[in-house]
Amino acid sequence: MIDDILKDIRDAEDRADEIIRDANQKGKDIVAKAESDAGAQKRATLKECKEDRKTATDKATSNALLKREEILKKGKAAADDVVEQKKADVEKASDELVKELLGKYCPALD
Repeated sequence: MIDDILKDIRDAEDRADEIIRDANQKGKDIVAKAESDAGAQKRATLKECKEDRKTATDKATSNALLKREEILKKGKAAADDVVEQKKADVEKASDELVKELLGKYCPALD
């Protein structure tokens, strides 16, 4: 009878050890899968971030080029206006100089 009880106890301990080993293995499997999933998620997130950064950079570059063109057009228009104004000023000054020279050296033509 005692032998039967001791055998039952050993069997129960063996089953308990097996349950503990199975639980530990399942725990290790869960941790390994979680680490693997986390690594995959990290890689996917990094890829997505790189794509988002590239998209944002491309968009910013495109916007900057458009603004650059606008600024250059405005600058050229302003420069052209200055040139035209200066041409008019030079023409006026030239006409006045010619008139003054003609009046001084060719009074009969005046």
